[in-house]
Amino acid sequence: MKIRHGLTIAVVVLAATFLAYAIWGQRETERPTIRSLRTAQDADAPDGEPREFEDGWKVPSFDPRIEILTGIDLFRVPVASRLDYPMGSANGALTYNAQPFWEMNASRGGRHTGDDLNGIGGQNSDLNDPVYAIGNGLVIYAGEPDPSWGKTILIAHRLPDGRLIQSMYAHLATIEVPLDEPVVRGQQIGRVGNAGGQYLAHLHFEIHEADGVSLGQGYMNYRTNRLNPIETVESLRPTDPTNLGPSVSEIVQEIQRENLPFPTGF
Repeated sequence: MKIRHGLTIAVVVLAATFLAYAIWGQRETERPTIRSLRTAQDADAPDGEPREFEDGWKVPSFDPRIEILTGIDLFRVPVASRLDYPMGSANGALTYNAQPFWEMNASRGGRHTGDDLNGIGGQNSDLNDPVYAIGNGLVIYAGEPDPSWGKTILIAHRLPDGRLIQSMYAHLATIEVPLDEPVVRGQQIGRVGNAGGQYLAHLHFEIHEADGVSLGQGYMNYRTNRLNPIETVESLRPTDPTNLGPSVSEIVQEIQRENLPFPTGF
């Protein structure tokens, strides 16, 4: 009798356990699935954890365009000992700045976060003109983050003083370098575009001081990590106007044309 009584209790406990598991399991399946927690940039939420909102548990939205560079990525970012302009010519001529950095644009409700560079012909005369990397760097973003940005490239550069900056090239017609690719100063990375016909052709050019991908908005009221693009480029250009300082890509092309040996320590 005692054995039968104990067996009945065990069955009841086991049934209650299965019922509780079924109820809890059903509740769990209603939560959004966390697909990845490998790194911060792969997580489905900034902290990778579901949170309780007014309408229940869910994973907060995470913008995949906001990424922190890994230690390996940081190690791979080359030093940019000199910077040049991103379009116009190999030495940055034949362009004008249609909307300078931090200029107030009341119709857009904020200040311009970059420089809008145009060919001297204006209108769409510079459509498909080449766009160059301003310095040695590593491509950390290549894609279309939003229709208003169009095709966009971000390149990370390490300055001689150790600081990490990014150059941003937006509204492109083409992207001609892949993600995670090292680039050299003067290398063509894309062509001037108009974000799929949304604007007259121009290059929206920004520089950020950051250790991760952060595209942000084209108009803001706080500078955050934005630097003045033209001032930053000028700070690392030779003061001697006759020192054109050919880019690494130009040196490589000359070596290949002449079939010369690469210089030691290149």
